[in-house]
Amino acid sequence: MRNLLADNDSQASVIGTIMAIMVVLAFLAFVTEQYIPAAMLENEAYHMDEVEAQLGWFKQTVDNQILKEDTVMTMYSPVMLGSDNIAVFSVPSAGELAFDSNESTSQVSVSFKVADEDDWINETSRGKMRFFAGNRYYIPQSIIYENGALIIAQRQGNVMLASPHISIINKSDSLEINCMLLTLIGESSTVSGIGTTGITSHLSFTDTWEFQDITSDFFINVTTRYPQAWSNFFNRTASDADLDNSEYSWDRTYTGQIDTVYFVIKNQNSKISSITLQRAAVDISIGTKENIKT
Repeated sequence: MRNLLADNDSQASVIGTIMAIMVVLAFLAFVTEQYIPAAMLENEAYHMDEVEAQLGWFKQTVDNQILKEDTVMTMYSPVMLGSDNIAVFSVPSAGELAFDSNESTSQVSVSFKVADEDDWINETSRGKMRFFAGNRYYIPQSIIYENGALIIAQRQGNVMLASPHISIINKSDSLEINCMLLTLIGESSTVSGIGTTGITSHLSFTDTWEFQDITSDFFINVTTRYPQAWSNFFNRTASDADLDNSEYSWDRTYTGQIDTVYFVIKNQNSKISSITLQRAAVDISIGTKENIKT
């Protein structure tokens, strides 16, 4: 004769086990489908804010080196490549830091003419630093440093986070133009991963030239992958100086993935009274802090 009580106990045990498994699976589904994406989204967004601040500190470091004309000290600016992860359930999102000294992808040039000079004044800067995070939950973004400007870019467009040292002072009857051309020199290189790397910067040289008796318009051409940021900057600079449409112009050309933005300050009635042009070259390398040479 079968033991019905034993059968009932076995069935209850099986049902209890199944229910426990279902509870665990439901919990895991909640963790993987709700909690992990939300937590990783927050981690990646925080990481982008962190890198933005770190590259902002790098910009400030370079600015101070140029301001102090310090060609002795080598400075180190850390950059966190990857975001935090959720232990067991996810892996960190990796990042990439690249230094490119190629003038074909990042170049700023100025040209103008002064009295008593047969040739035009032509000066150029080149080089950029780019951090890229291929975020899986947050928006994939890049943060770029070129000619002293800090730019953030994503598929929808690009904007300038911090401006380069280019300004116009309008004194009603005259214009004073100040422009710094910052070249990044060194061997192009790339570091990727999830740990901490950094940027070493050493000021190679800087000088400043002042020009008067300007006999031409002032031309700035920017070769860049981020034309929207530069176009908006030039238009904002002209607006801040209260220039009307007859006193400046801008345009852009597109060739593949690289644009050239053209900005012209017109010298109507010899209104440009002076141009202060500063040049600087900063030697760059990326890697761990141990790479610093003293």
